[in-house]
Amino acid sequence: VWDFATGQELHSLSGHSDSVNSVALSADGHYIVSASDDRTLKIWSFDTDQELYTLTGHGSRITSVALSKDRHYIVSTSNDHTLKLWDFDTRQELCTLIGHTDQVNSVALSADGRYAVSASADNTLKVWDLATGKELRTLTGHTCGFTSVALTSSGHHILSASIDGTLKLWDLDIDRDLHTLQDHSHGIMSVAVSRVKRYAVSASYDRTLKIWDLSTGRELHTLAGHPSVVSSVALSGDDRYIVSASYDPKLKIWDLNTGQELRTLKGHSSSVHSVALSVDNRHIVSASYKTLKLWDFETGQELHTLIGHRDWVHSVALSADGRFIVSASEDRTLKVWDLSTGQELRSLTGHSDAVRSVALSADGRYIVSASWDNTLKVWDLSTGQELRSLAGHANRVASVDLSADSHIILSASHDSTLKLWNLVTGVCLTTYQANEPLLACAIAPDGSIVVAGGVSGRLHILRVVGAVER
Repeated sequence: VWDFATGQELHSLSGHSDSVNSVALSADGHYIVSASDDRTLKIWSFDTDQELYTLTGHGSRITSVALSKDRHYIVSTSNDHTLKLWDFDTRQELCTLIGHTDQVNSVALSADGRYAVSASADNTLKVWDLATGKELRTLTGHTCGFTSVALTSSGHHILSASIDGTLKLWDLDIDRDLHTLQDHSHGIMSVAVSRVKRYAVSASYDRTLKIWDLSTGRELHTLAGHPSVVSSVALSGDDRYIVSASYDPKLKIWDLNTGQELRTLKGHSSSVHSVALSVDNRHIVSASYKTLKLWDFETGQELHTLIGHRDWVHSVALSADGRFIVSASEDRTLKVWDLSTGQELRSLTGHSDAVRSVALSADGRYIVSASWDNTLKVWDLSTGQELRSLAGHANRVASVDLSADSHIILSASHDSTLKLWNLVTGVCLTTYQANEPLLACAIAPDGSIVVAGGVSGRLHILRVVGAVER
């Protein structure tokens, strides 16, 4: 123990039988907690220099220790790949936090004592809820293992250090769950977020669409009109219209503000799996068995039928400039089409299973696809070249969306996670763990909110102002 002002050594505390790796001081200045290679934690009296208690439980060397500001919790990390949460007053082990796949090197606690952030040699940071012991998210970005982590006093930023020689600053909004809404009686097939107003629209197996206020979580309207599964939903760029696709097999146009049905489009002979609307509200594109159809939005007239896929077409997207259509199919391919002529321009191959979702960047440069082969792929729209493959989901990837600035990819998977990725680098920025397989996702234009639909019919609304590497 040293005097900060003079640099003078005041005391030497002996008791551990091996190297001491980390130490924490209580906010009131009365206690010291130490962590050692001897697999123990020790609590010391700062005032008397006496060893008060020894805590045992880790199966390997203890690398780091942190003490909550209110002195309720001790959190320790170890080479045994775990963190342990202890009650300071009773010295009892409360829970073991399991999730890392390599040694955990460092831990930091939020000022309010609600959250812990751990840094591991497995190249991840993890955020934990101390009240429940639940892992809230995983952050990746360094090319080598994390060595240390710190939290700012506000709790909004994380600073991490790595063997790769870099420091990274992360934005982090811990209070991520805005609303979880359970009004659909069956799984949610598709979701869309309005560009200006804070609305989300969900389409469900229960044959309805619902309009939600994202700021309050309140359901504004239920749209009932399809006699079968509503498989897809798209919103107009001016936030006035909804277009829905159904297994019935029709398309419907609705008024977003009132929920009133305006028009029904008929022409498909099989279930319609996807629908997209051009930014200028001129064209609708729909996808069905082996075919796509192009429609005039104003008149509802069918303009072209696009034939080329060998199986169900599950997803369709339109380029922002209105020149191209991109489709994704059960036949494991994506196809790029000329909107004005309906001609197929190129076919993109690379996925080893059905391609279930596709999104286009607003700048017209990139295609992002999601597949049941557990991966996403980024493609060059102009050449059709595969640029990178994003691996990280442990099960089928059901849905993909892009932020309006084309920087962030959002993916939803049957592995019950949402992931945010950097489009340019392909790095997974953060993972959100849900409690059910996810079927659909959408990101607000400003990237601050994401919406995901699950198999149970729950709509998850999450704040994402952070957890992104800066």
